Amino acid sequence: MLSRSDIDIIEQFVDDKYFDKDKLIKYLNMHSIVGNEIFSYCDKRVGPNGSTSYSSWLDDKYGYKPLPVTNFIRRIPFYFYVNDYSNNHVGDLHCLISGIIRDNKDEKALENLYQALEYYAI
Repeated sequence: MLSRSDIDIIEQFVDDKYFDKDKLIKYLNMHSIVGNEIFSYCDKRVGPNGSTSYSSWLDDKYGYKPLPVTNFIRRIPFYFYVNDYSNNHVGDLHCLISGIIRDNKDEKALENLYQALEYYAI
């Protein structure tokens, strides 16, 4: 069962313009391990030209590995970040994963990226 602080993270970092927060909360309350199906399950598909709002790397075995709900909650700010390219804001998770996967498909490189992002988010 999600705690109040878990719900607060979802409320703060998941934009309901792009994702169905109720579906996300329901899924996380029902599972102990979060698979990559979570992204398509709660995505409203309002990306450019009706594409997914999340990075397609999260559907790929090199971009996402199933993990416990507690770890997933810590990474919500990165998984559900939707870049506003029209205002030239910082790149999104897709850009970061593309950079490390292009030449190195080592699973440790992806985990190191996520751990670095978690460290900087503190």
